[in-house]
Amino acid sequence: MSAYIKKEITEYMRTGRMIILGLIFIFFGILNPAMAKLTPWLMEQLAGEMERSGFKIGEVTVSNLSSWEQYFKNLPMIMMVFVLVIGGAFAAEYKSGGFIFAVTRGLKRDRIVLSKWSMLNLLWTVLFAVHTGITYGYTVYFWGSEGVTSLGLSMFFWWLYGVWMISLFVLMAVLLPTVSGALGGTAAVYFAIYLAGMIPAVSKYLPTFLTGGMSLITGENVSGDYTAAAVIAGVSAAVMLAGAVMIFRKKQL
Repeated sequence: MSAYIKKEITEYMRTGRMIILGLIFIFFGILNPAMAKLTPWLMEQLAGEMERSGFKIGEVTVSNLSSWEQYFKNLPMIMMVFVLVIGGAFAAEYKSGGFIFAVTRGLKRDRIVLSKWSMLNLLWTVLFAVHTGITYGYTVYFWGSEGVTSLGLSMFFWWLYGVWMISLFVLMAVLLPTVSGALGGTAAVYFAIYLAGMIPAVSKYLPTFLTGGMSLITGENVSGDYTAAAVIAGVSAAVMLAGAVMIFRKKQL
């Protein structure tokens, strides 16, 4: 299994997908505090134009919360890019016969799915840590860390949401052996849950609720508000992974 994971990592490096993802995560890690830092200057440049239109812009102040607000605003976009880049993780193997080769070499089907899932989560974890670390470093350098609470927990919840998304993608990639099928199935389930999240009585039980880290930092929500969503996300991720393993056992390669 470890050999297969190493093969997957080598493949991502060879095709350049590792570099693409790394550059994107690093870019946004720098962009979050940069946007917050530049906001007063941008508002100053727009002030004259706005005043001629009848709008007056008051003094704009930024803080570490401004940087973290950018961080949480950009994470959904980063997650979307991540899923798009990994979209061919299974489809390429179906097309090239890589799965058949692995099975004939004695690798069990269960381990193939688990290796794919483990590699994607390892990639997500490393990139997420790099992205977060860059934002954290610049934010603390410019504004310090005062007034920010439960930052680590809010990051953990977003990381867990990423694991849930990867589990959903793996299930769809096993069910629908094309890039468009895997991404389309993932998007369909995501949007269904997103729409369900608009119902107040339901939203706190959905994995998407874990992406509201800014509300935890500002004190609008408390950690206990996320417990149900975290448990459901973890359990459903395990169920989706188990489902993907069982389906792949009987799937014609």
